[in-house]
Formats: sequence, structure tokens, C-alpha cells
Amino acid sequence: MKIYLYNYRFMSEFESWTDTLPRCTQSGIGVIPNARDTGGIPRQTHEFMHKCLNLSKNNIQFYGIFCAYNGDQRAAKYVSNRLAYEIFEESPITVEMAPEQIQIELKAKFSTVAMLYNQDVNELLVRRLLLKEQQTEESKEMVSKINAKLQAGTTALAAVIVADHIYIINCGNSRVLALLVDSGNSVDWQLNEEHDMDNQDEIERLKQTGVSVQKFESPTRAVGDCFRGLCYTDNEDYKGATGPPLISTPDVYVYPVDEFQCSHLLICSESVVKVIQEIGIEPTHVNQFLLSELVHEKEHSQTKSCVSLAQAVLDSLTRKHRESATEHEDMSLILASLSEIMSAAVQQSKVTMTTTDASNSLSMEDTIDSGDGTITTNDPRPYVDCDGFNEHPRAQELRIEIERLFVKISKKNIAKDSIEEEGPFSIDL
Repeated sequence: MKIYLYNYRFMSEFESWTDTLPRCTQSGIGVIPNARDTGGIPRQTHEFMHKCLNLSKNNIQFYGIFCAYNGDQRAAKYVSNRLAYEIFEESPITVEMAPEQIQIELKAKFSTVAMLYNQDVNELLVRRLLLKEQQTEESKEMVSKINAKLQAGTTALAAVIVADHIYIINCGNSRVLALLVDSGNSVDWQLNEEHDMDNQDEIERLKQTGVSVQKFESPTRAVGDCFRGLCYTDNEDYKGATGPPLISTPDVYVYPVDEFQCSHLLICSESVVKVIQEIGIEPTHVNQFLLSELVHEKEHSQTKSCVSLAQAVLDSLTRKHRESATEHEDMSLILASLSEIMSAAVQQSKVTMTTTDASNSLSMEDTIDSGDGTITTNDPRPYVDCDGFNEHPRAQELRIEIERLFVKISKKNIAKDSIEEEGPFSIDL
């Protein structure tokens, strides 16, 4: 039997897209692989499942922790890289955009990433359906492998700094904090709500779908994990559900940078919070404990870089955890110095303004004819006068609508080019 399918953009095309992008030098990533104590020696039991990014491009900073689970890291690789691609390349976010517009666009971009991931999943579902009809040992083995891929999922938590605002994109149970790191007056603010079984809103949402909350585990939102989401009807635990229990709808928050008067931004995986609680810290005191660890490491560390501080905090937590527990999952922590980022942005803005003024001055000298005072141009393109657009009462609404039309046209062209260039391919079954 042979079935013909169109070759959509596969996940593998975006699993390493960010490898060549510049890193944010005012931030650092710390990681600790999973470990189990066997005979007094901690040993890693499976591959590291997190994907962490700290990028800086076009005066925009992007930090993210993407925690894969259920045995396959591919979802985290794809979602992290594709989201960065959507932000930096596909109708990119710019510093000129209004905060409200950026918030809308970020939510739409994450939804696009989840949709594209599901396109690849849909192809796997078609293959699985056809294989099930064959009822051979080989086909059963292939179905088992496909099921493993369908089961894989990833949470996603990203922070994007554009101009003087911080945007948080959350789909899962990782955590982000704004911190004032000062030995005399340290303060923490949590910037997101985790999507887990401690979130009352998530519990109510699950109940409305007819799902028994006793049979559901965190996270309650993620990309992938199809037998709790897209393919939930194949799961005996959710036969009576009226909709997918696990969803990939993100929460997107926006904060002015100066709202908290903070010095650092910290993002950590859910496993970091779990380790702190297993040390003996009450859930309501976890953020303060994490802040105290950071303050301590900053005071006693020989180097003050975000890289060394992020790793030092995780190393300290791991040592304390081993005194009372024998195993832990992968841990990731990103630390960014907001004070350094804002200072660099101000300096960059001054350089840009100086360069622009000089360029404008030269341009005027080149184009003004001293004989008759007229301004000439060699550009033959038609000219549209948009003077006064920003003063229009519906300027913001119109700007967002124009941006959305550009996104829609761009994506239609990409889809058309992909099909025309790559054409159909066949799968022999």
C-alpha cells in the first residue's frame, strides 16, 4: 500500500536554528543533569531533556526554558527554535511596536508554533492508522514507536525584553521571578502563574471538560503530549471528556521594566522548585529561599557574572538536596542582569541617534539643489503620504490590523512556495 502526502516543514528543519544566533552577554545559563544515587555515587539516568536559550538580536533579548518530558527531547528543541524564529525572523517583533501589539503578536506566534508542531503530529497519526490496519508484527512495532513520539511533550517559558518592557510567555509549570538582589534589601516578584495541579483556575478548567482531577498530573498545559491533548479520546482515562484536558494556550504577561525596580530576571524549571521543597522549604517560601541563595553566592563568589552565579545556585541546591534525597530530575536556571541590559540599551540608543542624525545631515546635503531650492530623488516608486497617521483616533487598531495582514500574506506565500518547491513524497507501507 502506498499513500501520498505533502511534505510540510518538518520539525528537524528548526531543531538547531538558534545555534548561530548571538547570545545575550548580560545573562547566563546554569544546568544540572538528572541523577540517582546508587551506592553513594550520583549517576545520570537519561539524557538531559531541557533546551535553554539566552539570545540577543536587534536590541531584543529572548530567554527561555523548554522542558521536554515523556522520553523525547525533540519537542523542546523544535518549540524553542521555532518560537525564536517566529520572534526574530517571521514578521519579527521590533522595538518600534507598541506594548499591546507585541503582547498580541507573541500569543499569536506561540499558537502558530503549536499549530505547526501538530501538523507533524497529524502526519504521524495518518501513518499510525494505516499501520494498524496491517496487523503484522513489524507494523505493531512501528505503531509502538509512533506512540512514543506522540506521547512526548514540552513545557515552555520565555521572557522577551523589548525596549522598556518585559513579556512573559508561559505554557507549563516553570517559573519566572523579578529580583532585587541586594544583601541589605532583597525583594522578589513572581511574574507568572504555573499551569499545574496547584492552580485553582486550571483545576476548574479540567472539571469543566469532565476530567477527574485525581487522574490528572502536572503540567496542565504543554505542547505535544498528545494522549492527554490532541488524541485524548484514545486515552481510557479521558473517554468522557468534552475536550482535550491538556491544552497549549499560553498566558502572555507584559510588565514595564521599572515597575518593580528590580536588578535581575530569573527563570527556573519546575524541578528547581521541587528540589527546594524537598530540602524542606515551604511552598510559600520557595522564591525567597531562591533569592537568598543568589544573594549568598553573589557575596561569596569570586566572579559576579550571571553564568557563574546561575550555576553556583544550582550547585548549592544540589549539595543540600543530596543530604535528604537520592534522586532529582534535570534542573535549569537562567539569570539575566536587567540593570546591565537597560544600561546597554540606553548606550545603543545614543549611538543610533547620533548615527541617524549624521546620516540625515549628509542626505539633505546630497539632495538639495542649491540653484532652485528643490529636493530631488532618484526613487521611482509611488509615494503615499501617511503624515498624521499616528494622530488618527484608530491608529493603534489600524496598525495591528496591518501587521496581521502582512503576517497572513507572508504565511500564505511560505506555504505555497513549500508545496511548489518540495512537491509530494510517498511513504511505502
